[in-house]
Amino acid sequence: MKTKGSLRRISQDTKKTITSHVLGNTDKIRGVLAEELEIILGDKSPSYDTLVKEISRIRNQEMSELDKPWNTATLKDYPIPQEAIPHIIAGLESKKMFTHTRGITIRHALWISRICSVVQELDLLLKIAWNYALKERISEISNTDFVPAEYDKLLLSPKKLIERFENEKLGIDFDTYKEAFKQTTGIELHPSINTRCFYVFNDTVFAFIEEIGGKGVLVPLPVKDIDNFIMEMKQQKKFKNMKQSTENLLIINLKENVNIAAEKWG
Repeated sequence: MKTKGSLRRISQDTKKTITSHVLGNTDKIRGVLAEELEIILGDKSPSYDTLVKEISRIRNQEMSELDKPWNTATLKDYPIPQEAIPHIIAGLESKKMFTHTRGITIRHALWISRICSVVQELDLLLKIAWNYALKERISEISNTDFVPAEYDKLLLSPKKLIERFENEKLGIDFDTYKEAFKQTTGIELHPSINTRCFYVFNDTVFAFIEEIGGKGVLVPLPVKDIDNFIMEMKQQKKFKNMKQSTENLLIINLKENVNIAAEKWG
């Protein structure tokens, strides 16, 4: 039996996974988060006690100055090229602004200034810059290096980069999931692939995808808690009905399509 290592012995990617999961679940107690992380990380997981301590450390981190709201007075300490300021101001005024806060932080503004000459469309610029800012903060808290080279390669194709960010929300390695999807369906993963029907069999949730290669296929999803998955569908008012077949197969029908590439199934 493999002995679980301490946090010092695990990879930077695993540390980032822990930090990302903790930052994305502020309403859950430490014990629940530790148990979830043990499942997510599998053999890569440190011990339960180590996870609990790491969750506490992450939650007790002081807010960085970079994560405070941006305004023109912050330019004194955090200068930004003048040509980038109109993009930030436009972001503050945009009703479609993509942020998980009500304003633009200094960190977000800095990333807008770094990529605004490459990404021209405002909504795409704001969304991509926010994701860079988030991942940078995750690296800071997890004491790991932030090397965005893989994202930089896609900056000239901003929609593909956003697809990459969205798929990473699945909570597992994007490339692994993409390859699994290709092997199962025979096609490349694309964010416009939708489903409105799920099958549950042997504790695995499958999305039913219609008309791929002329027939329907079942795609396994990384669902860790089936009851929570069903509850989430009901809370989002997407749930239509649920049927149990004679083959011990649970069929979940939804009122509308959901995008399996962009959703995070927990």
